[in-house]
Amino acid sequence: MTTKRRSRKEQGDALDLLHAEHRSVLALLETLRAGSARGRSASRKLASACHALLRHAQIEMELFYPLLRA
Repeated sequence: MTTKRRSRKEQGDALDLLHAEHRSVLALLETLRAGSARGRSASRKLASACHALLRHAQIEMELFYPLLRA
């Protein structure tokens, strides 16, 4: 597997994506923790949090970790 060198802008973009995912997941989980989401709303928020965590892991694996290895 070859790792292409990425520009500072691409590195910043990867960090921005990860930071946005952190904020999104934390907001969803805080809503669930506070109990302000009930029933279907809670199920949708939990599904959204799971989807965001999967996206986050994908961003880390595809963008962030290769940058650290380079």
